[in-house]
Amino acid sequence: MIITIDGYSSQGKTYIGSKLAKELQMEFLATGSIVRYTAYLYTIYNNHSDEHSIWEKAIREMQTTSMQDLLACPYLKDAKTEEALLSAASDPDVFAQVVEKIILYAKGRNIILDGRFTFDIFPDAYRSYYFCSTKQRRAALYAREHGITMEEAFRYITFRDSFEKNYTIPNHVKVIRLDNFLNADAVLSYLLKDILGK
Repeated sequence: MIITIDGYSSQGKTYIGSKLAKELQMEFLATGSIVRYTAYLYTIYNNHSDEHSIWEKAIREMQTTSMQDLLACPYLKDAKTEEALLSAASDPDVFAQVVEKIILYAKGRNIILDGRFTFDIFPDAYRSYYFCSTKQRRAALYAREHGITMEEAFRYITFRDSFEKNYTIPNHVKVIRLDNFLNADAVLSYLLKDILGK
């Protein structure tokens, strides 16, 4: 069984998704970690030569790295990795190869995946959710999590949104408006009821 959670950054998708997976005794994967790992590799190999060939090298290594080792990388949220995400978003090969790795990994697993494109990758998922909330709420969450000011948080979110792809949300995807919930536990409770039918 596959469940997907999509939406823009800094909404608590990973936090809620991982708690949901624990409650349902399923595996959890934050798919953005694969993109981040590839971006991290780009920063390692970047010698200011042909950008596409650097991405090709990073992609090849990402493909052969086990998911366990990939997720254990301590530089997934490094500042240089964050900067490289902008370049990763403009290279179609990065997106295609990340999708391929996600599909291969999820095959035959009971898994919850969060990310920015999972409802497109798994159109037949058991449940697909799309989280949305105000920029104010996203900034407050990011500022609290990282111990920074709201101004810094807004800058980060604006940067992330600048290269996010826009998707038409299909009818089978349930939109979850997070501002309508008191807290993450309330969202979790709603999702559990929806999935289990209780």
